[in-house]
Amino acid sequence: MDYFQTDGLTTDLKGLAIRSGGITLAARVACFLIQTIATLILARILSPEEFGLLVMVTALGGFLLLIMDFGLTDAIIQKKEIHHGQISSLFWMNLFFTLGLLLLICLFAPFVARFYSEPRLVSVTILWSTFLLFGALSTQHLALLKRKLLFLRISIIEIAAALFSSLLAILLARNGWSYWSLVWRQVFLGLFLALGAWMFCHWRPGKFTSWKETKTLMIFGRNTVGTLLLGYFAGNLDKILVGWKYGASELGYYHKAFFLFLIPASYITESLKNVAVTTLSKVKEEPDRFKGYYLKSITLLAFVGMPMGFFFLLESRNLVFLLLGPRWEKTVDLFSVVSVMTGVWMIYTTKYWLHASLGRTDRMFLWGVVDFGVLSLATLAGLPFGPKGVAVAHVGAVFVLTVFGLRYAGKPIGLTFKAILSSIWRFFLAALASGILVFYFLSMMDQDWNRFIRLVLSSLIYTGVYFVFLVFLFNSFQPFTETYKIFKIFFSPGASIDEK
Repeated sequence: MDYFQTDGLTTDLKGLAIRSGGITLAARVACFLIQTIATLILARILSPEEFGLLVMVTALGGFLLLIMDFGLTDAIIQKKEIHHGQISSLFWMNLFFTLGLLLLICLFAPFVARFYSEPRLVSVTILWSTFLLFGALSTQHLALLKRKLLFLRISIIEIAAALFSSLLAILLARNGWSYWSLVWRQVFLGLFLALGAWMFCHWRPGKFTSWKETKTLMIFGRNTVGTLLLGYFAGNLDKILVGWKYGASELGYYHKAFFLFLIPASYITESLKNVAVTTLSKVKEEPDRFKGYYLKSITLLAFVGMPMGFFFLLESRNLVFLLLGPRWEKTVDLFSVVSVMTGVWMIYTTKYWLHASLGRTDRMFLWGVVDFGVLSLATLAGLPFGPKGVAVAHVGAVFVLTVFGLRYAGKPIGLTFKAILSSIWRFFLAALASGILVFYFLSMMDQDWNRFIRLVLSSLIYTGVYFVFLVFLFNSFQPFTETYKIFKIFFSPGASIDEK
């Protein structure tokens, strides 16, 4: 197969895009379920401290995964013409760069352990870093498969890697391997991804040619990597500092609180991101259509995200005990804090939709600097008050960033935050009022009920009350009909973005 020529794909580009989107979505759902279920099983076998040890390493060194391919995957996919010499040169550059990183990690592993005052992190850091080597071996192969829209092969690779690495980790944990089972899970994931990439992509690297062959691709990836790095540290500085000041156990509780709210929230936003950016890009020369489509789209996130957050707050104890087990009781208070921002956080992530669809990666990078600065200051302000103080400060920062971040992102197209707020405030108010009403109702229930039955019952009651409040606030069934239309826009191949 010629992995470099893509001209033949244009004959049925729409059909390929639709099929690829369906395959990718199905694979994402499968990987999400596999990894989530595995994590919940491991949480019942291992302690918060054992989870915290790995989070210490990944929070401090996880950015290496972002710079490992220099942002070249997108460059390989989007560049009109590439050839074997370019990709071969990239492969060897990437591999040698990664080997250099591994050497540096081995040298700096003792400093990581000293930073956290945790001697066990020396060996954990070194073993975890081998994940990077497998990533370097598979980057070009996976990019070439994406370039040819061979998403079925990629989906098989990702699902198999997630499944086998999770099963092996659970097996190791049950046999007393402690935190090493979590480390080996990461290593196995990289190994299986690399094996699958080489099995399903038959391209093999040739000799290194020259720097000139790769220079243009490297320049393309530079801005992408810069933005990703800012986003990474903005989202992980709190974990680094909580682990440094309060130790592995407290970090384990803190990390799982964010895990419980981020897994469903990020899954929804990531599933909509590519479709939203692609569609908004097509109407960026028509400001009124652009703004109308964007505002309709975020109502879907508000419709789902706002009640999700307040329900998490309402049932934080039962959710933590049911999903993670009683040993994670300290996570309850933390989860109840961060869950409040679920809907707002989902709306905030749409700043990427605006920047990317308008082609303003320069503004996206500048806001990344602001985002990092505000979240860093919030983390430092909350740190003296313990992990819960950091969580409260983080939530407050997200609310502030949402107001100014969306206003900044929408400015080039004339989209105001007032227009955004007018589209979502009813959902927030309905979710809040429903939470207060259901809280008083549940307080009168028998507290000895089975947790699962209580969760099912409370979710049904909460959903019913939420729907009633929406009908009252909108004085119609508009939010339900609009949500249905938006679902059709996102998931029906023939739907128009202007469908009435």
